[in-house]
Amino acid sequence: MTTRPTARRRAAALLTTLTTAGSPPLAALAALAAVALAALLPAACSLHNNPAGTDRYAYAGGGLTSEVPDSLDRTLQAAIAAAEESELIIRRREQGDGWARLLAEQGDGKDVRIRLHRLAPNLTQVKIRVGLIGDEPQSRVILDRIRFTLAVAP
Repeated sequence: MTTRPTARRRAAALLTTLTTAGSPPLAALAALAAVALAALLPAACSLHNNPAGTDRYAYAGGGLTSEVPDSLDRTLQAAIAAAEESELIIRRREQGDGWARLLAEQGDGKDVRIRLHRLAPNLTQVKIRVGLIGDEPQSRVILDRIRFTLAVAP
């Protein structure tokens, strides 16, 4: 899923409004913002789903979100194992009623945040963000390692 056409339509409407209002400097600024927004949005928002539905995740605003069909506790243990396998240094681990968080650091100093939320007894939402602006491939690797650990763990 990409939001590029919608962003372009909104930018065009804004540009038209500003141009007809007689404000050329604002129109130029709006045009520049529209170009930047249209260039950034396709990479910033995507939905991935394979035909079997087992590999579904969304990547938006620098964060990857997915659901795994397992309990919060097992998913947290799998996330810890995935972080260790990815050679991340776990700086902080927090857990509450229905949620858990890991804050880790990569070797290059980028922060990695993994947030887990219980949606049902055997369904957990996983949110992963790597670095300040996000890193979809690295987030995907961590998610894949979490899923693999859950699949092979007893």
